[in-house]
Amino acid sequence: MKPVIFSHGEKGGVGKSTVAALMCDALIFRGEKRIAIVDGDGTTDDVTRRYGAHAASSAIIGLADPSEKERAINKLVDYIEQVHLDVDAIVVNLPATASETVDPEAEIIRHALEDLDLELRIVYSASNNTVAFEALKQSFENGLAQACEKRLALAPAFLRDDGLLERLKKVVPDAAEFERLPADTYALIQQHATIPMYHLALGNHPDALKSPIQRIRISGWTQRGIKTLAPVLEDLMGGGE
Repeated sequence: MKPVIFSHGEKGGVGKSTVAALMCDALIFRGEKRIAIVDGDGTTDDVTRRYGAHAASSAIIGLADPSEKERAINKLVDYIEQVHLDVDAIVVNLPATASETVDPEAEIIRHALEDLDLELRIVYSASNNTVAFEALKQSFENGLAQACEKRLALAPAFLRDDGLLERLKKVVPDAAEFERLPADTYALIQQHATIPMYHLALGNHPDALKSPIQRIRISGWTQRGIKTLAPVLEDLMGGGE
């Protein structure tokens, strides 16, 4: 079954767009997969800006407004139905309000994907905010994450909360720490908002960063990040790194 992989995270600034970008980078350039990309918030369409030109298809579908959740989910499922036969995987970058818009529709989404012979997967970037952490628990108990066979919760290292991973593992056995990028390296990636990370790190590519140190940092971080995401990506990587 082809996967639809959701990058979830209840609070802004937990790295879910970075995780979605890394999944796209890995699948397109290392796994050599044809993918479709959905950004769920048009105000922060980071992933489609960076990878849309390299994907088989991409779309921005507003999933942030709870008052429009039914209509938004209809649009999302309609888009998935349109593209799924032409791609190997679909990556959906959810908005920060997904616990109010997507999680309540989890069963509908799961059944719709099953009807299309698609598999639901999720990577959930945790926050150390109490309300956001509770939303994560609810998603894994009753929401979108509960409906997934392949799922992973991440404790972002840049939050600098040494106890977050252990608290996560009490809720989700499939939990791991997600390595932080050095601040200057992350800033460079953000400055080149339309260039894939793979190209930024590739020494002979015209879009590569000039600094060999920064290229090495990005390359190493992406490879380690892909290993961290193995529970949801490994079967898609084929002979890639």
